[in-house]
Amino acid sequence: MMRSNIAAMPRVNRHEIDAELAGVEPRILELLGEVTE
Repeated sequence: MMRSNIAAMPRVNRHEIDAELAGVEPRILELLGEVTE
């Protein structure tokens, strides 16, 4: 359901979401690194 909402948003909002995801990704990778150690 959320995916269709994101797809329906204007491009500017999608770029903002992409920027947020790009900022979160390193933290997720860091947590995964801690878990696998």
